[in-house]
Parts: sequence; structure tokens; C-alpha cells
Amino acid sequence: MMGTMRPARRARSSARGFTLTEIVVVMIVIGVLAVFMLPKLTGIGVVQQRADYDKVTSAVQYARKSAIARRRYACVAVSANAVKMSILRLPGLIGEAIFSRTRFFRC
Repeated sequence: MMGTMRPARRARSSARGFTLTEIVVVMIVIGVLAVFMLPKLTGIGVVQQRADYDKVTSAVQYARKSAIARRRYACVAVSANAVKMSILRLPGLIGEAIFSRTRFFRC
């Protein structure tokens, strides 16, 4: 019986799916695409963010200068689509009391 050899069997792989390497590569590609594409999809770029920051900063500076010049309190309200400034008239406050840091008034 030494002369008889059995034919070689092919190992059948019953496992289906992805290898760990394939999954990691796909996750890296998705992460890189998300980093570069997400700001473009949301519509807010670096330039738009800087422009909004400059608008709010200039409104606060203008309100501060106007309040100092008029010796009044100034309020700046920032919402999603507007920056609103108002100068408050508070009777009875003169001199040092106008510039007190401990008083807060609702706009």
C-alpha cells in the first residue's frame, strides 16, 4: 500500500469577511477624507470663521469706545446671524460708579 497516494485536498476556507489589515486601511482612508471634506460640506471655512471673529471683535471694541465716550453702559448681544449693540441709560450713576466691575445689568 505504499504505492498508493491520496490526492491532495484543497483546504476550503469557510470563513468569509475582511482581514484586519483591510479594515484598518479603510478606516484610515475614511478618517483622512473626513478631515479634508467635512469643512467643505459644512460650508464654514477658515476664511468665514475669521470674518465672523473680526465682526464680533470690532462690534465689541466699538461698543466699548462708545460707552466710554458717552459715560454709559454698553451691551453687545451676539446671535447666530447678527451682532446687536445698545447703549444703556442708567440714571443716578455718575463718576466712578459707571466703571464699576461688580455691577451687571441685563441688556
